[in-house]
Amino acid sequence: KAGTNGVASGQVYVRITLDDAAAGAELNGAGVVVTIPIRSTDGEVLVVPVAALTTRADRTNWLTIVDDSGTTREQQVAVGLQANGLVEVSPTGGGSLTEGDRVAVGTTGTPPGAGDQAADDPAAGEGGSDTEAASDG
Repeated sequence: KAGTNGVASGQVYVRITLDDAAAGAELNGAGVVVTIPIRSTDGEVLVVPVAALTTRADRTNWLTIVDDSGTTREQQVAVGLQANGLVEVSPTGGGSLTEGDRVAVGTTGTPPGAGDQAADDPAAGEGGSDTEAASDG
């Protein structure tokens, strides 16, 4: 519980007990890194690079899917857990997204659903790359 055992509010007191107390003597004064998973998935999920997501003004999230011929389509997605530059996604609003689908990453220009608002913007252009949706479990 935060703020217990004399630590400041927002900090947590943790006690680590080693199975081999003698080994602990070697660690005296050593820096350690402790990773505590806060949340995890219940099995395999689809993940894409965070940079592949586009968030519209209505706060919906979209991916640009690239087929083998280079044709693109937009797919609305729900996002889940995020770590190490990847984000969990699942298709919403119809359509599909499966492992191995290629998604555009790092594109610039008119965001999906922006209509003609940026059509005259000289800075608008296309660029970037694509990557595959992957399953991560």
